[in-house]
Amino acid sequence: MPKNRIETSGGEELATNPFESLKKEGLKPFNSMPAKAPNKKLKKIPKSKGVVKIRKEKSGRGGKTVIVIYEMPNHVNMPMRDKLLKSMKAKLGTGGTIKIRNIEIQGDKLEAVKNFLIEDGFTVKG
Repeated sequence: MPKNRIETSGGEELATNPFESLKKEGLKPFNSMPAKAPNKKLKKIPKSKGVVKIRKEKSGRGGKTVIVIYEMPNHVNMPMRDKLLKSMKAKLGTGGTIKIRNIEIQGDKLEAVKNFLIEDGFTVKG
């Protein structure tokens, strides 16, 4: 059974201009617009919180993959690591833990972890 199709070629021109009824009163001419946008507060780019390294590990974990964040700066103390881990687990929807001074994130989420750390202000290597 053939499908009903609507013809799209040709056709009549519009009898009236649909934009004709728009009022031009109160509009500035295009050339009189300011060249620059008004000076708004620019988002301040935070300085880097430091360099961290990340790697993917499988060995000794029963075939499971984890992402390890290691060599964190000394100024990132344990409460800060806990807070970072908690927000990372919530955003990535995964589990994780802190072992010694490293943060371990469950699953093969290397790019997601890397992007999260960059957004949080860290410089990521690895």
